[in-house]
Amino acid sequence: MNIICVILGLNIYGIFTVKPELLYRKQFFFPLFVFNFALYVIGHLLEHFGIGNPKYESLLKIPAPQQVLFFILLIACKILFWRDRKDTFRSMAPRKLKHRTLSFIFIVLSVIPTRLALINIV
Repeated sequence: MNIICVILGLNIYGIFTVKPELLYRKQFFFPLFVFNFALYVIGHLLEHFGIGNPKYESLLKIPAPQQVLFFILLIACKILFWRDRKDTFRSMAPRKLKHRTLSFIFIVLSVIPTRLALINIV
Protein backbone atom coordinates (compact mmCIF):
# COMPACT_ATOMS: atom_id res chain seq x y z
CA MET A 1 0.00 0.00 0.00
CA ASN A 2 2.82 2.41 0.83
CA ILE A 3 4.54 2.02 -2.54
CA ILE A 4 1.22 2.63 -4.31
CA CYS A 5 0.80 5.91 -2.40
CA VAL A 6 4.30 6.96 -3.41
CA ILE A 7 3.74 6.15 -7.09
CA LEU A 8 0.34 7.86 -7.21
CA GLY A 9 1.62 10.86 -5.27
CA LEU A 10 4.46 11.48 -7.68
CA ASN A 11 2.49 11.01 -10.90
CA ILE A 12 2.91 14.62 -12.10
CA TYR A 13 6.68 14.47 -11.51
CA GLY A 14 6.83 11.23 -13.47
CA ILE A 15 4.74 12.45 -16.37
CA PHE A 16 6.61 15.77 -16.51
CA THR A 17 10.03 14.13 -16.61
CA VAL A 18 9.20 11.24 -18.96
CA LYS A 19 6.52 12.47 -21.35
CA PRO A 20 5.51 16.11 -20.64
CA GLU A 21 3.67 16.55 -23.93
CA LEU A 22 0.83 14.52 -22.41
CA LEU A 23 0.19 17.36 -19.98
CA TYR A 24 -0.40 19.77 -22.88
CA ARG A 25 -3.29 17.73 -24.29
CA LYS A 26 -6.75 18.59 -22.99
CA GLN A 27 -7.89 14.99 -23.51
CA PHE A 28 -5.28 13.83 -21.00
CA PHE A 29 -4.95 16.85 -18.70
CA PHE A 30 -8.54 17.17 -17.46
CA PRO A 31 -9.19 13.45 -16.72
CA LEU A 32 -5.84 13.40 -14.93
CA PHE A 33 -6.91 16.44 -12.91
CA VAL A 34 -10.14 14.71 -11.90
CA PHE A 35 -8.10 11.66 -10.87
CA ASN A 36 -5.63 13.79 -8.91
CA PHE A 37 -8.44 15.69 -7.20
CA ALA A 38 -9.97 12.34 -6.20
CA LEU A 39 -6.58 11.34 -4.78
CA TYR A 40 -6.50 14.62 -2.87
CA VAL A 41 -9.92 13.93 -1.33
CA ILE A 42 -8.97 10.32 -0.55
CA GLY A 43 -5.78 11.52 1.13
CA HIS A 44 -7.76 13.87 3.35
CA LEU A 45 -10.32 11.19 4.18
CA LEU A 46 -7.64 8.65 5.08
CA GLU A 47 -5.92 11.23 7.25
CA HIS A 48 -9.18 12.28 8.92
CA PHE A 49 -10.22 8.74 9.80
CA GLY A 50 -6.69 7.69 10.79
CA ILE A 51 -6.41 4.83 8.32
CA GLY A 52 -2.90 3.71 7.36
CA ASN A 53 0.41 5.49 7.74
CA PRO A 54 -0.09 9.29 7.71
CA LYS A 55 3.29 9.89 6.04
CA TYR A 56 2.27 7.91 2.99
CA GLU A 57 -1.32 9.10 2.82
CA SER A 58 -0.12 12.70 2.74
CA LEU A 59 1.65 11.85 -0.53
CA LEU A 60 -1.78 11.45 -2.15
CA LYS A 61 -2.39 15.18 -1.65
CA ILE A 62 0.61 16.25 -3.75
CA PRO A 63 -0.46 15.82 -7.43
CA ALA A 64 -3.54 18.09 -7.47
CA PRO A 65 -1.70 21.27 -6.33
CA GLN A 66 1.20 20.41 -8.65
CA GLN A 67 -1.14 20.06 -11.60
CA VAL A 68 -2.79 23.40 -10.76
CA LEU A 69 0.68 24.96 -10.62
CA PHE A 70 1.52 23.44 -14.00
CA PHE A 71 -1.73 24.80 -15.46
CA ILE A 72 -0.97 28.30 -14.16
CA LEU A 73 2.54 28.19 -15.65
CA LEU A 74 1.15 26.88 -18.94
CA ILE A 75 -1.31 29.79 -19.15
CA ALA A 76 1.50 32.23 -18.28
CA CYS A 77 3.60 30.77 -21.08
CA LYS A 78 0.75 31.16 -23.57
CA ILE A 79 0.21 34.75 -22.51
CA LEU A 80 3.90 35.68 -22.60
CA PHE A 81 4.95 33.90 -25.80
CA TRP A 82 1.65 33.65 -27.75
CA ARG A 83 2.13 29.94 -28.38
CA ASP A 84 2.16 26.62 -26.63
CA ARG A 85 5.11 25.67 -24.52
CA LYS A 86 7.46 23.10 -25.99
CA ASP A 87 9.36 20.39 -24.19
CA THR A 88 12.89 21.74 -24.47
CA PHE A 89 14.30 21.03 -21.04
CA ARG A 90 16.83 18.52 -22.41
CA SER A 91 17.71 20.65 -25.45
CA MET A 92 20.74 22.92 -25.31
CA ALA A 93 19.70 25.36 -28.07
CA PRO A 94 19.99 28.95 -26.79
CA ARG A 95 16.80 30.10 -28.55
CA LYS A 96 14.78 27.64 -26.47
CA LEU A 97 15.96 29.11 -23.18
CA LYS A 98 12.59 30.63 -22.26
CA HIS A 99 10.89 27.22 -22.46
CA ARG A 100 13.64 25.61 -20.38
CA THR A 101 13.30 28.41 -17.86
CA LEU A 102 9.59 27.67 -17.43
CA SER A 103 10.37 23.98 -17.00
CA PHE A 104 12.92 24.85 -14.35
CA ILE A 105 10.44 27.15 -12.60
CA PHE A 106 7.88 24.35 -12.51
CA ILE A 107 10.36 21.87 -11.07
CA VAL A 108 11.49 24.32 -8.39
CA LEU A 109 7.98 25.54 -7.49
CA SER A 110 6.51 22.03 -7.42
CA VAL A 111 8.59 21.40 -4.31
CA ILE A 112 6.29 23.80 -2.43
CA PRO A 113 3.09 21.67 -2.68
CA THR A 114 5.15 18.59 -1.88
CA ARG A 115 6.55 20.16 1.26
CA LEU A 116 3.16 21.54 2.34
CA ALA A 117 1.53 18.13 1.92
CA LEU A 118 4.25 16.37 3.86
CA ILE A 119 3.88 18.67 6.86
CA ASN A 120 0.05 18.42 6.62
CA ILE A 121 -0.71 22.04 5.76
CA VAL A 122 -2.41 21.33 2.42
